Amino acid sequence: MAQTSRFSAPPGAPLQAFGAAPRPTVLVVDDERALAELTVTILELEGFEARSAHSAEEALEMARHWLPQMVLLDIVLPRMNGITAALRLAGDYPNLRIILISGQADLADMLEPAREAGYDFPVLAKPVPPDKLVRVLRATAAPERSTLDRGDDSSG
Repeated sequence: MAQTSRFSAPPGAPLQAFGAAPRPTVLVVDDERALAELTVTILELEGFEARSAHSAEEALEMARHWLPQMVLLDIVLPRMNGITAALRLAGDYPNLRIILISGQADLADMLEPAREAGYDFPVLAKPVPPDKLVRVLRATAAPERSTLDRGDDSSG
């Protein structure tokens, strides 16, 4: 039988040093499971608390129980697409920071419903280099952020 200490964190709680600032939280949503899990691993190694969902519906359900600071959301998902999920998440959680990712070349038509609803979600092109992903998420998590790297720079 496993022993627990009265100092143990509850299951699922972030592990962090005593007195350390909380880690930024990210929900990674991608139907490509291996990519989602790799992204979670990279983010955790970089100091984020990250979890994955593999469908829009799963992401909406997870957000109800574990509201992250940020969602990294693939646009092309089965059943409900990422734009629809982003609009629902943004409507339910106005302070949630949503970053869309996509391997699609032409997104203008796909993003139109979000623009019509008054949202201008940043979009990163897949595959996103890990260093760029971490840089964008850190900038997004920063409380004093004034501008967000929308992924359109040429620094890679």
